[in-house]
Amino acid sequence: MHILGRGEFFVVSSYLQQLQSYLKQLNLPPIELLNNSDLPLFTMSQSSLYLGHESIADVNAYVCTLVPSETQLIKFLARERDALTHGSLGIAALLSSDLESAILIIRKYIKTRYSGMETDVVLENDLFCIMLDVPKTNIKSERLTVLSTFLMFENTLRNMLVMALDSFPISISVVYPRPDDWDSLSTNTRVNFNQQYNAFEFPQKLLRKQLVFSDQKEFFQAARKCDSDLKNIEAFSDLSEVIKSKLAQSSLPLPNIVTVAGELNLSVRTLRRRLEVLGIQYIDLKQGVLNAKALELLSSGTRSLQQISWELGYSDYKSFARAFKKANEVTPSQYRKTRIRGD
Repeated sequence: MHILGRGEFFVVSSYLQQLQSYLKQLNLPPIELLNNSDLPLFTMSQSSLYLGHESIADVNAYVCTLVPSETQLIKFLARERDALTHGSLGIAALLSSDLESAILIIRKYIKTRYSGMETDVVLENDLFCIMLDVPKTNIKSERLTVLSTFLMFENTLRNMLVMALDSFPISISVVYPRPDDWDSLSTNTRVNFNQQYNAFEFPQKLLRKQLVFSDQKEFFQAARKCDSDLKNIEAFSDLSEVIKSKLAQSSLPLPNIVTVAGELNLSVRTLRRRLEVLGIQYIDLKQGVLNAKALELLSSGTRSLQQISWELGYSDYKSFARAFKKANEVTPSQYRKTRIRGD
């Protein structure tokens, strides 16, 4: 797993491949994508790569200046980012009993894109409203992301209901100004620019409409797989888990916060602030991993307690013994004796 950029996890490099495909249609060289960004060329060929918000925002802003029509690029991305094709999540959405259940799945879909997007839903009069927030980067990038996501919603909604484009009204609101070349979408889809929030609205009565491919037996199987996938994603997305994983794979003595922050492309101040939001301090994560390594060293080998304390990075045995007893309620020597006896 490689991590690039200066932000949180954003999207897999398939997004860059979608942009690359669009440039190819326009007979533009794909390598142009990465000009004016800090991304190396191999980011377009590794499907396991995750990017930072700021890096992808640079790409988004630049590609808008390359293409002859920002509107057409937005519509292209909307078609390419079909939620229904997204593995078990898409299958679960498609097989849901009704639109309301499918929307719950699609909201989970957004989490799997590492986009930093946040969604909320609101019932207002006879309308169902999906609110969307995206990380702050630059206007062109944010507008590209929000509009293509909402148009992806529109495509997905109409496909799941198998209804004609003019069968029901959809209203899209965005906080951004209108692109210079913007044109209308359809008679029953209205896009409002320069609004107070980003929102996607459609008649509430559609929520209970049964989907044509509904299959509850298959749905539950897909939903279970979906939940399993999300647990893995959430574990990786948890910054504390990322740090613990890095520390666990590090050689002794364990790196300090400056080193880890650098590996995550974050400033020390930003890393500390994000951990504080989780109610965690770096030293506690480091101490937890250090204790696990101490237990491992005490359970095997013939190193002296003094050697182990030095190897773990403690200045002397007393400091090691004090920290070990606080974590395990026994001293290192007592723990080693119990391991020798096989208790």
